[in-house]
Amino acid sequence: MRVFLGPNNTKLPVELVTAMQGLGSRAEYIVLETPGSNALDFHIAYYLGALAAADPAGYFHIISKDTGFDPLIRHLRGRKTFAARLCINRRNAML
Repeated sequence: MRVFLGPNNTKLPVELVTAMQGLGSRAEYIVLETPGSNALDFHIAYYLGALAAADPAGYFHIISKDTGFDPLIRHLRGRKTFAARLCINRRNAML
């Protein structure tokens, strides 16, 4: 699991930190060095592409309310790579 953090992020939910800690070396925080418009989105897309290239049979989940990831998810699915976007507000999730 990878959690992407902007350079100005100062708070993380205790539940997330505890869950990440339980994953040990399978968990990674990726902290952006500089802010920018859509910087987190581009980093997520980059890492997702690298992971999908390394493991085309993997299962990839983006937890975000941002529907801007949906075209990327459709593209990956078209290439037979499982990808889904999930969000806390499930009315807006692309499963």
